[in-house]
This record gives sequence, C-alpha cells and structure tokens, in this order.
Amino acid sequence: MRPRPTTTLAAVALLAAALGGCSGDPRSAPSGPPPTPASAADSEALPLSVTAGPVALLLSLPGGDVHDAPATVGPEQDGAVTVSVDPAAVPSGVVGVRLAPGGGTLQAYSDGGLAVLAADGALVGGLSAPSSGARFAVVGAGRAELRLPTPGAAQAAQPVTFTLGTRGIVSATWGEREGGRSVAVAPTGWARRAGDAGRELVWAELIAAEPEADTTTMRDQLICHTIGAPDKATWNLEPWRPEVGLLATMAARCNPT
Repeated sequence: MRPRPTTTLAAVALLAAALGGCSGDPRSAPSGPPPTPASAADSEALPLSVTAGPVALLLSLPGGDVHDAPATVGPEQDGAVTVSVDPAAVPSGVVGVRLAPGGGTLQAYSDGGLAVLAADGALVGGLSAPSSGARFAVVGAGRAELRLPTPGAAQAAQPVTFTLGTRGIVSATWGEREGGRSVAVAPTGWARRAGDAGRELVWAELIAAEPEADTTTMRDQLICHTIGAPDKATWNLEPWRPEVGLLATMAARCNPT
C-alpha cells in the first residue's frame, strides 16, 4: 500500500488552528528527486547495520570498525530501533543511508521522514524525521543521505537521532461504541511519535487487516487522532460517521455526526 497524496500547507495550518496549535502536514506522501547513481557518502569506510523487522539499512560512516563508528544503534523494541549519530565525528557532514540489496525503495515525506517501500511497492516501514537540524535527502531508489548540521552551528553539538519503525499497530479490535461499529486501534509507541511515517504505516496495516476501514471518513478520523490525540490509549474509528471533510472532522474532535 503506497502512502496517500499530500495536503497543502495552508490546509495543515487550518488543521493546527482547529486543534489549538498542533502543527505538521497530516496527509503528506512520499516524494523524491530522480535517482542518482550513488550517495555522496558512499566513499565512507564503515557500513553500520540497522535492522528492524523486515527492514535492513546500512549507514556509511567513518571508522575502522563498529566500535569506532560515530553512531549507536539501540535495541529493537516493538519493531523499532533508534539511531544516534555524533555530527562532530563525521567530517563530511553526510551519512549515507541505503537499503540492503533488493530491499525496495526510500521515499521522502514532507515532514522530513522517509517511507520504506518493499520491492512490490508495499509500505513496510518508515524513518522518523531526524533531530537537531539534520535532514534526509533521497538520492536514489534505495538510497538517501542524512545531512548533518553545519559544523559550528549550535545544533551541531547535539546528537542527531532518528528511529526506524516497522510496526504501526499493536491491535485493532472491533466493537460497538456510541451506537455503531467501531474499531479501537492501539498504535505502537513509535507510530505515535514518528509523524508522517508512523501515521502512514498505521493506515497501511489497518486497511490491509480490515479492508472495510478503507474509507475517507475513517482516514480523516485517523489523521485527526494522530494530530490531536497521539497519546490516547486507542484511536476509535467509526465507519458509520459521515464524510464531512478533514477540517470538520477536526472541529468535531474526531467524531463527526
């Protein structure tokens, strides 16, 4: 399942106002520049493996072995791993990011994260937007660069972190709520915090498991919850609620009638 089309920035601003100051592009979709032959960081010496679920990445870093690498990879937890990079130890300012051979493609979300698509085009994971002023740039079908803050900038003294996630939903349970059928979606901790990447993986997993959820009103309710109620125990989505548009769904606190 490929992610959906992008919403305009003006619509996002209105959505944020409706929720009292939330921000971000709630319906952005991956996009990227035409592929180029190789990342500028491919000449770096050390390939550091980052693996979560079915996704395997290699980071190109300076250093003789993994003990010298200016990056750490945390343990996998609930289908997600967090990577931390020391910008001061990467003289080039660029870390190559590539999928293992045959692993599919990387595409950019407008909030700065990345989508991971399998060879058949299915969405199988995502990378949250990097911290501390760093950014991802897609440079090929399965390649990207993590471009670190400029040396000397205040942000360059801080570690750059991002998280690879491959699981969006813990459970999705149907029941009756407020007079009709409702699916209670329990997202993973990564999906709650990963912005576009987390939301799109939740949606892809939900409609793959529950095809009847693939309606505009259900998607609008999901977007509303990811922006306005990310920490709610479950995101309750009702297929019987009317399709009133995303702004009206937000104004109704995700429960249009």
